[in-house]
Amino acid sequence: MNQGKGFFRTENHALSPVGKEDVLDEDTVKLKVALRVARQDLTKAQVDLNTMQANYGDVVPRRDFELQQQKYNDLDDKLSTLQKDFDDLQEEYDIMLDIHKQVAEDRDRYFNDLINVQRTSTPRPDWSKCGDVVLGGNERWNNLSVGKTSDQLLDVLLEEIGGGLLRERDTFIGRGRSEKVPPYLRCDGVVRNKKLSKKEVVALLREIWKEKIISDQQMDEGVYHNHLLELNNLLKELTIADTENTGQLSEEQFLFALKSAFPLKSDEEILELLDAAGFRSNVHSIMYKLLFLE
Repeated sequence: MNQGKGFFRTENHALSPVGKEDVLDEDTVKLKVALRVARQDLTKAQVDLNTMQANYGDVVPRRDFELQQQKYNDLDDKLSTLQKDFDDLQEEYDIMLDIHKQVAEDRDRYFNDLINVQRTSTPRPDWSKCGDVVLGGNERWNNLSVGKTSDQLLDVLLEEIGGGLLRERDTFIGRGRSEKVPPYLRCDGVVRNKKLSKKEVVALLREIWKEKIISDQQMDEGVYHNHLLELNNLLKELTIADTENTGQLSEEQFLFALKSAFPLKSDEEILELLDAAGFRSNVHSIMYKLLFLE
């Protein structure tokens, strides 16, 4: 038994290395297989990772995308507002540019006009010097010249100078009775200077105009009455020429009546009246009473 035990121990001792090698070989194979599978998984994972990086490398998170989208919308709104403001400013700028151009042209034209006026016009007179020659001195001249233009000041000055000269003379020499002298100013010899004041001259002129208006009215009334008499006389002659009392006269009858009513008128004037009555080459008779209807 002891030998048997020893045998088995010897056998077990002899088989033990072989069993270990088998176990090691089996473990090695498993490890190799596991390593190969791990490497394959690693390769696949690496491929998947590369694919994801290639496909989704530029993709941002949705939260960041929405945040950037909101910022973009805000910036786009601001850009639209700024663009509209810019367009309005551009339009206003163009308008102001046109106005500036027009104003510049007006300025240049006015400047050229000023240069021409300065070159051709005479200097403005010093009207204060007139106080030395006007009766009453500077104080009276200042009162006369207040608020008046240069043309009005010239009239005042001439009136003052002329009035002073007239007041100094007692008589005037008449200009004669030639046709060159107005009818109411024709006179021979010496005329006394009445030295009328301005108030008296104004009153006299008003009286003259009043009498002239009355005279013109009387003359107009006389002309009107003479015209009525001529019309009545013409109607009478036309009625006499209308022997058949038809109210219609031929050109020959009308011409005879005109010569009877206006014996002093020339043939040319008679023909003008005949034409005014309405006689034409194709009109040989007229209803003469219609000419006297108002």
